[in-house]
Amino acid sequence: MAYNFTKSDGSQITVNNDAIDNTYSLGLIGRNTTDYGLTVAKNTIRHLENFAESTPPSGTPLVGQLWYKSDEGTLRVYDGSTWKRSTAIPVASTAPTANVTAGTAYFNTVDDQLYVYAESTFKPAVVPGGTVTSAYSGEAGIGNTYGAKVKTLYLTPNSGDTKAVLALVYVSDGTDNPGAASNETIMGIISDHDKFTVDNSDDNYAELSGANSIGVQIGKGLTMRKDYTDSAVEKANVASISNVALAIDITSSVPTSGANVSGADIFHPSTSLIPSSDSNYKIGNAQFRYSQVHSDFNYVGAGGAAGGGILFSGTAATIGNATQGASHIYTHDLTVTGDFSFGGGIQNIGTSSDRAENVFAANLDITSGVISDAPTSGTDITNKSYVDSTVTTALQDYVPDTGDSVIAGNKTFSGQTTFTGSTTFNNQIGGTSGTFSGTVQAGTFSDGTATITGGVFSGVANEAQYADLAEIYSSDADYEPGTVVKLGGDAEVTQTLNHADNDVFGVVSTSPAYLMNKDADGVAVALAGRVPVKVIGKIAKGERLVSSDVPGVAWALGEDEYDARAVIGRALQSKEDGDAGVIEAVIGVK
Repeated sequence: MAYNFTKSDGSQITVNNDAIDNTYSLGLIGRNTTDYGLTVAKNTIRHLENFAESTPPSGTPLVGQLWYKSDEGTLRVYDGSTWKRSTAIPVASTAPTANVTAGTAYFNTVDDQLYVYAESTFKPAVVPGGTVTSAYSGEAGIGNTYGAKVKTLYLTPNSGDTKAVLALVYVSDGTDNPGAASNETIMGIISDHDKFTVDNSDDNYAELSGANSIGVQIGKGLTMRKDYTDSAVEKANVASISNVALAIDITSSVPTSGANVSGADIFHPSTSLIPSSDSNYKIGNAQFRYSQVHSDFNYVGAGGAAGGGILFSGTAATIGNATQGASHIYTHDLTVTGDFSFGGGIQNIGTSSDRAENVFAANLDITSGVISDAPTSGTDITNKSYVDSTVTTALQDYVPDTGDSVIAGNKTFSGQTTFTGSTTFNNQIGGTSGTFSGTVQAGTFSDGTATITGGVFSGVANEAQYADLAEIYSSDADYEPGTVVKLGGDAEVTQTLNHADNDVFGVVSTSPAYLMNKDADGVAVALAGRVPVKVIGKIAKGERLVSSDVPGVAWALGEDEYDARAVIGRALQSKEDGDAGVIEAVIGVK
């Protein structure tokens, strides 16, 4: 007669005679079964060790059955659908994935936080600075989750390293939630970094760039949402448009008697200074004047009409000085009671097209000049002959600044000299044959031994400003200076990817001393000489450099045996830390 068992949940299990039922994790022995001792022993051991294996017990598990997961060190209980942990919390760098149910916990060694599985994801067991609850879900506009919390955001700037900031977050899945991500609104951000701009690839960019949100430029200190116009921070930002300012202290942060200035006397330099009515306001007066007034243009006159003037009071006034004179003075009449003197150089009265109508003088002393009008009498002819002779003598060294010219005498050019045409020097320049101390702006300069055309020098160079020899090679990307490259890829060169690559070719040059193939498309690859190189890890001066596992970056070979083909060059600087950086190295030596 078969055995019938009733389980705790009321269901039946039947065990037939003369047999061992292995449906479950333990063998069930039927009536009159032979050789059942081994099964009894096995069942006893399984009970004692709680099926200590890395995989679940074989057979159909029963609700409440225990299993010790040996590779994880946790005791689990079968709840009818999965093996649920009931003992120690796993400690790992990643979340568990197998047999995960609500309430499953693990300690994350990366950020040192305890996480609990809830609502289909692992959530921090401790929420810093606040909490979120469903206790108010019955109130209108709140939703099932509601609260505020403080969290760390890791923002990606458009240049530089990731920035960690502290964010004050409002949480609600109801209707009163202006935020965008996971029903969370970023109310404010506190940063200790210099001002930076969040890149559009950042997960928080969509919310930060919203019309009334924080904005994508994060400054040092507290930054609030733009729609918080009543906050003290926002009011501080708009204090410049306050319509009432009884007194403003301009001497210290603490107002004192006599140190305040009326708000009506404050002028903001970004705003034009325009009176509310015409000709009713003064800048200074006869007793109190401004020491200096700097202006591009000064217009004097009543509403632009004729009249008005510039008057000088007291002692004689000076307009300009010996080094800072007026560029132009336009006037109808000029009355001078003193001398009318010119400084060094050449001065003109009028031009060839706009001449002075009359010149009245008691004495006229002319060093040189030209009378261009045709003579009208014998006296004029005599005068013109004299003047022509004088002008010829005075201008015998004249060099034209347009067209082609020939300079036959010995000339010295000590400043910047411009020749717009082709200029031939027959004799000496600057007193020494073949020397030129000016600057060639255009045209062709030739003294028989060297040619400088359009700013390009053709001749023998004794010195170079920079220190490496480079050539342009086509590349599969636009690589930065200092990048280690090899032959290969979709173009002629590509960045290295592996340790000690035998195909290494050179380093992208920063400022080559000599650049070959300069008009080609690609990057300048330094083949020899001194050049900055991207590196990672500690490096001693003199160590051999080879490619690393970081793309386009070198590291020290150390004491390892090496293939000379893999050596990029030798370090000229030491580097004490293990981070990425740039050092100078000499390329091409083994």
